[in-house]
Amino acid sequence: MNWKYSIIFFIYIIVAYCEYVDYAVEELAALILAAGNEDGTIAREIDPETYTYNSSNNETNYELRPILIDVSNVGNNGNLMDIQHIIPSLRGLEGEELNKKFHELYELATRVFNTFMDPDTEVQDRPANINTYDGLRDLIISKDKNESIGLCNNDVKTRILFVPNDSAISMMKIFIYNFENDDIDGIDMNDFDKLPENIKSEWKKEKFSLPSEELSKVIAMKCIKTWACKKIFYIDESSDVDILKYLDEISFNIVETTDSNNHLHYSVMIINNYTGQIFYVFTLTYDGDKYSDDKRFPPKYSYYDDISYNVGGYHITFDKENNSINREGINLIAACGTIFVTEENGKQIILKPKDYILKDQNGKIKTDDLNGNLLEANFANAESLKSFGENEENIICDRYDISYATIKMISKRFIDKRLNNIYIDGLTDDQLLDLNAIYQLMAIKDVFIDPLNYGQNGMLHYTKNNKLEYISQMSDFEESRYLASYTQSKLNLELKSGSTGLTNFATPVTSYDLEGATSTANDIIDKYTKNYSKRNLKKRDKEQALLVLGWIDKADIFEKIYLEEIDIKEDDSKEFLASFHEALKELNNRHTYDLVDEIKTYNELKKDSGQSSIQNISVLVTYFYKCLRLHINKFGHESLLDSNGRYVFRNMPNINIEASKNTNVLFNLYEEALERIVDLIDDIYVSNLEDTSKRYGVDHSLDKSKRNELSETFEINENYILNELLLIDYNDLPMESRIENLIIDIHNILTSIEIHNNDEKNKPINGSKFFSDLHNSLMIIYKLMYSQDIEVQGLREPQRDYGTDNKLILNRVVGRIDEEVLNDYIINNINSKYYLSRIFNHMKIELSSIAYSNEDLEINEITINQVKSLQDKINDKLNLFNEYTTPSGHEEEGEHLLEVINNYNELVLYLYYTGTINSENKEISTIDTYDFIEKMKYIFTKNLIDSMEKISIMYPDLFNINSSENSEKTFYGELNSNGNVATYYEFIKDVSIIEPSAEDYSKILGEKFEYKSEAINMIINKIEPEQCFELEKALALRKNIFRCENTLDRNQDEIDEYESLYNNLVSKSYNRIVSTKNYESFEYSRYRHFINFLRTLQNFDSHIVLDDPRNGDDGNFDYSSIYVDDNGDPILNSESVFFDTISRNLEMYRNQYENENNNNDQMEKRNFYNSTNSVKYKRMLNGFITYDVAVNNVPTVPNNELMRRIQRNQVQSERSQGIFISRAQPRRAPVANIYVPYMGTGAVTMQADVASNNINGAQISSSFYGSQEKITVINGAKNSLNLWTMRERPRKYSQNRNNNNQNTIANNIQKNHPQNGKNVQRKASSRNMNPKLSRPPRSQGLPNQGKNISIPTRNQSLANQRKSNKN
Repeated sequence: MNWKYSIIFFIYIIVAYCEYVDYAVEELAALILAAGNEDGTIAREIDPETYTYNSSNNETNYELRPILIDVSNVGNNGNLMDIQHIIPSLRGLEGEELNKKFHELYELATRVFNTFMDPDTEVQDRPANINTYDGLRDLIISKDKNESIGLCNNDVKTRILFVPNDSAISMMKIFIYNFENDDIDGIDMNDFDKLPENIKSEWKKEKFSLPSEELSKVIAMKCIKTWACKKIFYIDESSDVDILKYLDEISFNIVETTDSNNHLHYSVMIINNYTGQIFYVFTLTYDGDKYSDDKRFPPKYSYYDDISYNVGGYHITFDKENNSINREGINLIAACGTIFVTEENGKQIILKPKDYILKDQNGKIKTDDLNGNLLEANFANAESLKSFGENEENIICDRYDISYATIKMISKRFIDKRLNNIYIDGLTDDQLLDLNAIYQLMAIKDVFIDPLNYGQNGMLHYTKNNKLEYISQMSDFEESRYLASYTQSKLNLELKSGSTGLTNFATPVTSYDLEGATSTANDIIDKYTKNYSKRNLKKRDKEQALLVLGWIDKADIFEKIYLEEIDIKEDDSKEFLASFHEALKELNNRHTYDLVDEIKTYNELKKDSGQSSIQNISVLVTYFYKCLRLHINKFGHESLLDSNGRYVFRNMPNINIEASKNTNVLFNLYEEALERIVDLIDDIYVSNLEDTSKRYGVDHSLDKSKRNELSETFEINENYILNELLLIDYNDLPMESRIENLIIDIHNILTSIEIHNNDEKNKPINGSKFFSDLHNSLMIIYKLMYSQDIEVQGLREPQRDYGTDNKLILNRVVGRIDEEVLNDYIINNINSKYYLSRIFNHMKIELSSIAYSNEDLEINEITINQVKSLQDKINDKLNLFNEYTTPSGHEEEGEHLLEVINNYNELVLYLYYTGTINSENKEISTIDTYDFIEKMKYIFTKNLIDSMEKISIMYPDLFNINSSENSEKTFYGELNSNGNVATYYEFIKDVSIIEPSAEDYSKILGEKFEYKSEAINMIINKIEPEQCFELEKALALRKNIFRCENTLDRNQDEIDEYESLYNNLVSKSYNRIVSTKNYESFEYSRYRHFINFLRTLQNFDSHIVLDDPRNGDDGNFDYSSIYVDDNGDPILNSESVFFDTISRNLEMYRNQYENENNNNDQMEKRNFYNSTNSVKYKRMLNGFITYDVAVNNVPTVPNNELMRRIQRNQVQSERSQGIFISRAQPRRAPVANIYVPYMGTGAVTMQADVASNNINGAQISSSFYGSQEKITVINGAKNSLNLWTMRERPRKYSQNRNNNNQNTIANNIQKNHPQNGKNVQRKASSRNMNPKLSRPPRSQGLPNQGKNISIPTRNQSLANQRKSNKN
């Protein structure tokens, strides 16, 4: 029972609504509780830069700082702040003053919570207390009140379907209105088709989105038969009520629950805006075959005005007589220093806390009252404060600036960090229970709204007449529900006692009118494009905007309308945003996982199917934010208030929130994460050309008939991938940011998995175990990378018991779709580019599997012809593109074709390298892209310049571009066109473009830059996140061009420059369009792997020293800098001496190893890919020796034949290069893998020809903390190398914060210090910095073909790499 009920009942109140005041109390209370300890102090963490451990006296020293969390809307650790910066009243305070102020806030937050929850309530009684506020549970309740259905605290999975008032539902309401029980008497509700034809014909053909047509028919028949439902549709014949308008005021909500038998129960709610009533009418049970009555709950209704009374009156109150807003703890708003803007006497004024607090007779500030002047006030945003000349920031949140996260999401990030690091002040069980309760109460308030002063009343529901109100309120509810479910799942997982084990808060299921939203937006665009200047409007713009999914084009045109300074009306702008938002939400609802369904739908419609991918949604959100900021800049935040005073469009579709509701979204995240994991492994292991089908559970021993039986899905080989991952060498490539990004993304995936599993009590959902293990494996690598960083070492590796049979099952693609349909989708559907990587990866799996089912281990002639057919179609498409005389209108086509060619070429190389296609086959070859690359560089440069033009208009103060008297100056017009200096790219002859140089940027930006990337990084840092998208898109295209280039043509300096830009964009990006895969030049790759080879040899040859590899005076590599004799003196600087020496040492080591092998009783055979994690740990700690022999009598495909084939086709894999081929021979090679220890930190593998026992040409594999590299040992000078220097990796920094008291962290430190006698600090993450490029010595152009190794110095600028004039 609600302990405050009787108090509220006797107070005379006038319930009023003030958007921020009403909701700020709970939001701020949750934020303060999440950032504080139970004693009212600020929760703190160790400042990594101050941590030291002295092993001599076992003493640790460190300082504490308030917990840092990311406050950006993106959530990629791009903007770290602590609670002191977030809350205005805490800024600038230190020591005791800071502690005292935060303690005041914590007490107020506790008082807010205690309004809902008696502080003495036992854990087991908390749900019952919260339930008293749940309006749904008050309506759906049994007569004896022993059983009910609510929004939360159910023991069954619950979803709530918000039924749209679309044409299908309107037709259904008319159907119910037209017929009586007598008309359908004797016909079961399941037998709609048995209705008389005159009745059945009134059910018009409509597209039902929610609920299904089958369920809609049953509901309609049941409603006609049930008086409690049918009476709602009666209208007094004597009244003058318009029937259609009346029916428009009726809306449906359906509460779906799933019982322990997996039977579905549908409880139907009807909301009647006309009469101001909410009805529960009946419940249906579906057993998988038929619907039946569920008679547990009698019908019940409530008037809007009664809701607050029925559930205890939880809303804010307004005392009109005293002009005060009353609510316990409401002064928390003022105590936090919140600033408002209001209007007084026709003039805008600022309201600071001193302007709206109330005091008692003794001058003491009232805790539970604020001045009524806040009723009409709005939260002061950045633009408002700037207009008043205010330098201070308001509370950091999305209301202040849309680049920040919401207050609720910021509080969640505090919880997340405190639950996942042992060196941070953690949350107690009671604190987590309190936060879960307050999130549930916020979600309840989002559904059952104030009964008197809202434009949309009663229970949240869809209505045509209150679209903006529905959008804003639904967004708030979805976020509150996510946080309630997140904390509920954590309670059930983390609490060992006192947990209720209840399911999540009811999941909302929505549907929006995509077609209607598209039509509305098209009308608005058409209205204003008539005023376009011809210079900016292409014919294609208007045509493309008419497509159902042409929303990117619509957003582009909307932006042009603003940039052209066309006088768009505020209402039109807001209507466009509302339509865009509806489209976003519905596209998200239509998210598909099964790619086969998407391809088949495309084939049926021959246009975009209305389904969507993760990338599509992320990109569309970015475009929406661009449009939203344009509107805000012109009309202000206040123009986005709905009739209830809520800000509209605050919460966009969040991929993690959506994944917690929709497994289609979650499974797409699975595939995307898996692709990035595989890319990381392949980058480190040197090759993506070996047979990796075992990763995907392809059993090569299965016969063809068995394999076909399994064609619908395939099972990921978890052990295979996890072992590959655990054995990577993080010293090989600068992968810190990639690992960190993956951990963040997989952590979010795990959160969604946990939320789903909290509802699915019987069995964990698909992929639970794999991603849990994957997360912990990445954490092991991350901790090894930052072994001296106390913050990283404190990260938890939560252990979840998902059983041994919970495998990751993914849907197959190839084999389930017709070949011609698939090829058409790949080649002709521009939107397929988001799926191409997945499709071609599936091709590799299927073709490898087919090959293994044949006796010769090769694909048959039929399959070869299928590959050849795809090849011919791609070539035809490429020839057509190369014939275009202008790039205009073909940019996206070119980007899509580039993605197709890249994936196809990599597939072909894979097939040849693995022997899936015979090396003598002349029909299958890679696509020649020499001319095509030049055209794509033109398109990239054009896209880059176009993005700069837009940014220069939005941020004119950043660019030194001045309009002349005669013409408008542009960014492009400022570029140096001197043919002796400028770099030109041609689309065709006489159609060329200049690439901006560092000198150009220096002139235009008024600051000296040595490199282009420095200038672009500076721009990125000064513009809003959504304005980065065009840049990001251009840079993604450039990386794809690097991917397509022959490795001999790649410019490593240019690759490095753009890579730094990708890393900077990650922290600001909403999108997933830039591949994380590593691409590098031939020379750099050879040098990198040569150094890794030396590092491997160094494990057992102490003569190798790698402190200072360098060139000699002649400019060639100095071998004396890496090898010394027994006395420590450098050897002769001679290539032949060096390789002869290491070869002799290898021979000696091999002989020694064979002797040990023959006499070592401890030797154990190890199956590398099936080894367990415990073996990995044992090897890392103690070292061990194993060997693995695999012999196959089938001849090996010669490597020189492969190299000739690659070079002949002008495409060379970025991995098959230099002094090695891959970490494994082609699959039919007879090899022996021998693993040997090195002081517990790594192992070395010698891979040699088993038959000949010849050490010359053997492959040595390094394993540093498990990384496996294989590099061919080369004897003598005749196998000369031309190598390059290693890149220097960017170093990291940490932020300093004020540190004061030490809480419970010290206990964890004493037990878990990661390193003895070392200062602990981390190299800064590339997410948290904008580093200038480290420029290693490196020459430009093609590699020297001479005999000697050299590390040339940088002797010319990148601009000089490619010089040409228009001729």
